[in-house]
Amino acid sequence: MSNDWMQILINAFNLTFLSGYIAAYAYYQPKRKYLIGQLIGAFAIIKLAFLYVDSHDAESKIAVMGSVAAGAQILGLGGRFYELRRAIKLGTTEYIPAIMQYAFAILMAQWFVFGLVTGNKFIVVSDYGVACGFTKLRPL
Repeated sequence: MSNDWMQILINAFNLTFLSGYIAAYAYYQPKRKYLIGQLIGAFAIIKLAFLYVDSHDAESKIAVMGSVAAGAQILGLGGRFYELRRAIKLGTTEYIPAIMQYAFAILMAQWFVFGLVTGNKFIVVSDYGVACGFTKLRPL
């Protein structure tokens, strides 16, 4: 849509990590039918998002896709909040998967660097703030 190679590279990097996470999850998942259902649901949601974006005129597609992506990222925080709530309830972070913590840290770092490179102070400040809050919750 926009041919912005910086964002294309960042998203390709994200997809690579996500694919590794899904592969590890698939390998250790005792009931593969749940994974298959989750993947079918994810692909259906992605297809619906692209159909929604394609229903708009060419001039507004980039803005609409940005809104859809921002909404998806906000909804994606739900899993992290669930894990944090569980950690607070149990009084330990022992059950938060390390891979999730590392993936989140890498994701925040890459968007922070993207904000610095492109001069987008809003991305820099938001990722720095989230990263500071996340690291304060982790045990030393």
